[in-house]
Amino acid sequence: MTQERPPSSDDDEARDRRTTNIFLIVMFIVLVGGGYWMVDALLKARDADNCMGQGGRGCGQQRIEAPSR
Repeated sequence: MTQERPPSSDDDEARDRRTTNIFLIVMFIVLVGGGYWMVDALLKARDADNCMGQGGRGCGQQRIEAPSR
């Protein structure tokens, strides 16, 4: 005779797996988003550093266009 598990334990295992998978997907998205943000910030800092090193003015600032008169 084999002992059968109650049906609720299979449902619990499936629910636990689903919860774990959702958590891992969310953490993956957070890590990828954080990595993208970090690379973007480093590239902007490098560009500003290059601009200042060449004696540029207004490095790292957005250019504001003045309307023509």
